[in-house]
Amino acid sequence: MKNYLIEANKRAQDRKEYMLYNVPLYIIHSFPKVIDVNTIIDLVKKKLPADTFNGLDAIYVGEFKDLKDREIQAMFKDSAIWLSSDNIKSFMTEEVIADNIVHEVAHLLEDLYPHFIYFDNKVEQEYNSKKHKLMTILKEEGYSVFIKLFFNEEYLKEFDNLLYKHIGYDKLALFSLGLFISPYSITTIREYFASGFQMFFSEEVDYLREISPVLYHKIKKLMDETKDENNSY
Repeated sequence: MKNYLIEANKRAQDRKEYMLYNVPLYIIHSFPKVIDVNTIIDLVKKKLPADTFNGLDAIYVGEFKDLKDREIQAMFKDSAIWLSSDNIKSFMTEEVIADNIVHEVAHLLEDLYPHFIYFDNKVEQEYNSKKHKLMTILKEEGYSVFIKLFFNEEYLKEFDNLLYKHIGYDKLALFSLGLFISPYSITTIREYFASGFQMFFSEEVDYLREISPVLYHKIKKLMDETKDENNSY
């Protein structure tokens, strides 16, 4: 799939290729003209060091079916980051796109260091404790929720529908204020980690440390680990 996209991109008359550190960024379909790719690259470089991109093959920008079908802006798949060029036009900015890249780098690191992140179950315990508290809040607000919906993976789709469609992220942001860093971080432990990683490299890092101290310290140790690992070569 990736080889096909690269070859198609090379054949296109308006082919555009950039570099984010040592990672190629291919423009398969262009962003709106108001978006400057070099600004995105500069913003990401201000947030993340080069060694966090080790193991990432490429970044692709375009109109991809998987993104449209799932109504998402970005994903990490097949050792690459895939960014939508068109399904977030209503609020697309260089900062939003840069944050999407940071978020997907978190999923790259999850694939590379799953044992380090999750082996002691501390992140999972913090995440589950917060979900228990949220479930209590939602019950008090009159929502019909049950334990399996929150803690059984077989109900993941139903859980996501509850959060995104039935309650809605605007209301959920109020119910989870001071508990979760964002409504999206509630959906799975992977998104809890990735959303925390994104906030770790933002001006709101102190808020992350305040409400999710276990996650904060895990990310901090992970960054020290990856830095030491790369300096050892």
